[in-house]
Amino acid sequence: MFNNMQNSNETEYSKEFFVFYEIALRLLDLNNYQDSISKSLRILKDSFKFKKCEIYVPDDDDLKLFASSDQDIEPTFKEFREARILAQKSQERIVVDNQYNDMVFFDKSKNVDIENIIYLAIPLIHKGDVIGIFTTYFYENSENMSIKKINFVDYITTLYRYAIFSNLEKDYKVGKFQELKQYYEKEFDLSYYDMQSCVFIDESMKNLKNNVIKLAPNDIRVLIKGEIGTEKLSIATMIHKLSHRQNKPFVILNSNIYDDRDLEVELFGNKKQTNKMSKDFKMGKLELANGGTLIIEDIEKLPMFIQKN
Repeated sequence: MFNNMQNSNETEYSKEFFVFYEIALRLLDLNNYQDSISKSLRILKDSFKFKKCEIYVPDDDDLKLFASSDQDIEPTFKEFREARILAQKSQERIVVDNQYNDMVFFDKSKNVDIENIIYLAIPLIHKGDVIGIFTTYFYENSENMSIKKINFVDYITTLYRYAIFSNLEKDYKVGKFQELKQYYEKEFDLSYYDMQSCVFIDESMKNLKNNVIKLAPNDIRVLIKGEIGTEKLSIATMIHKLSHRQNKPFVILNSNIYDDRDLEVELFGNKKQTNKMSKDFKMGKLELANGGTLIIEDIEKLPMFIQKN
């Protein structure tokens, strides 16, 4: 009898390893990662005889369906919505009990009836932020349900967390490149302000150029003062082009043309109001210039609450 139990455990471990391997292999296909995630959910569902597996992602103040093991079946977004929202807000595993249809914190409750669980919602967390919610529908009165199986599903979600985060980063970098390209095409011609080839005759201008050459290699903040028309932007451009950041972004923010609210969004973006997966996500110029140079014109007109940030 002991040998039979041992063989059964070994078989179960082999199956879990095989499923983990198959899902990891499927998620390596980055050409269409949303479809790859859906197909991997199908593998998980079929392997453990789950009713359905889904992944939801943040969408402004709600969650939207991102991938499903049953793409051909009409999704029921409202079903168990409260459990998904609770998992997102609490960053805890949430289960729904079939007997009383109650939502329960799986890791905190001592009275979870495993056989009566019909729904499981697991938050996918990266650096303290929920980037998705993994969900599983179980058949009622499933005899195969166990804490061990739920913990294995939780372990599997590390693959989905990594896949979603990796592709978020890829989409983010592509978006940043596109925003920079659009910025340079529409807003700013760097070559127009290039003074490196200029020959200065006036002694004070020679001193200015020498100071720029000394300043440029250093990662320090520089305050450029002067009357309107004294080519302050040209001096800033020269500092950038003589620095080790010369091949990095060069971004300008004119604080004189925005009201306080729009200025905050232009500088910091709107990631507090939305997320990187939302179509309304806007990258701030501070983030756009990361690794390069940010020029803030009329900086003295920035509101104090923005200056502090």
